[in-house]
Amino acid sequence: MPKKNADTAPIDFSQKKLEELIARLQVISEEIQNESTGIEDAILLYEEGQSIAKHCSERLNTIQKKLEVLNPALFAVDMKKTLDTSEDDE
Repeated sequence: MPKKNADTAPIDFSQKKLEELIARLQVISEEIQNESTGIEDAILLYEEGQSIAKHCSERLNTIQKKLEVLNPALFAVDMKKTLDTSEDDE
């Protein structure tokens, strides 16, 4: 369970691998769903999870931009598929 400490410094996620952060999100999810987790601890866990998810999203967006520069043709094909799929839905 997370410790309630107002003096706790923000966690530096940049030193962690994405796989480690995703594993932590899975643990957080399990802990929140555990009946023995109190509401206050669940809220702290939820906030931690939101911070991790935001950080992961930002890192994945950065990775995608790098890949688009390295291989623009790959993303042009994906975009065409996306456009074709959205047209089929109409």
